[in-house]
Amino acid sequence: MNSNAIKSGFNWSHYNNPHVDSMIAKANFTADDAKRNAIYEQVCMQLRKDAMYLPMWDVNGPFTMTPAVKGVHTTLNGYLMFHSAPDVLAYILRRLAAAVPVVIGITIVAFLLIHLVPGDPAKSTCCWRCRCC
Repeated sequence: MNSNAIKSGFNWSHYNNPHVDSMIAKANFTADDAKRNAIYEQVCMQLRKDAMYLPMWDVNGPFTMTPAVKGVHTTLNGYLMFHSAPDVLAYILRRLAAAVPVVIGITIVAFLLIHLVPGDPAKSTCCWRCRCC
């Protein structure tokens, strides 16, 4: 809702409030998560006070997950997000580690099929038209 975003097209309502702009700028340069979230909460309260949005419906879907899921946090509006890069990196590494046995298994099955099936696979794919082999 920064008024600087009007020109770029991301402030579709053309909302312009210098106080909100200054709070957003202050939050963008605040390193402390708790302080930054408090500033963003003030921004949201100001937007609500200005009746910036008219909610047509509310998504109150419960989010459930197993206790094994770690590092997933919610945004101020309740959507799930990965909180930090190390959490995402750990998730990617776990997925890659799970993929390694699958790739090895597929390779072994393909190797066995090629070597246990009678005939030469190269000849069967090369010479089926011309019958030169």
